[in-house]
Amino acid sequence: GAYGSIPITVYPASNALVSGLNLVSLQRAPIGTTLTSYQVIPAIVANSNSTTTYMYKLDRPLQGWVSAIDDGGAVIGEDFNLVTGDGYFIQVNAALTWTYNGTQVTSAPAPLTTLQKGGSNVIGVPYNVTGGLTASDLINAADSRKIPDCTSVSKWNTATQAWVTFPGTIFNIDIGQGYVVTLGGIGTVNWTPPFGTVIPAPPQFQQ
Repeated sequence: GAYGSIPITVYPASNALVSGLNLVSLQRAPIGTTLTSYQVIPAIVANSNSTTTYMYKLDRPLQGWVSAIDDGGAVIGEDFNLVTGDGYFIQVNAALTWTYNGTQVTSAPAPLTTLQKGGSNVIGVPYNVTGGLTASDLINAADSRKIPDCTSVSKWNTATQAWVTFPGTIFNIDIGQGYVVTLGGIGTVNWTPPFGTVIPAPPQFQQ
């Protein structure tokens, strides 16, 4: 088969979720036009023992959270798009692996994401960055991979269900994870870390 008239190569991806709160990002680009919260939540519920499933997205301009919730088999709340470059909270009450299909990100989008200054943003990186990437790199004014005006970077520790923040603790920016970055200033800024390599591909198929 094909999407439209052009065959595409599809790569499975997965995120391990713990019981509790998880901060994740997409490792593959959605197939077609969109992947939405109203598609993800039923897929998680259908393939797990989680009886409570929530998804949260930060609305950057408004600096507020929007959510979608499983309500006994129906999804209520905001039907928002999931895109590469952004991060999302997923809350479940049973450990599981969320598996989805997408296409490989084979070059750095221009931009990867547009960030809101004077507030917080939730980000993710869907490819290996040249030279690797740490929380310190995102703040270092002399580093080409920096986020302009970035003042702090936080990750969610799923084991302790608590924040880890730099400045303070240096940690790697890993594929498939989400991170909260806080920026000073006013307006928006585009950010695209330099592309290194694609994520190693598991078995693939075409559709």
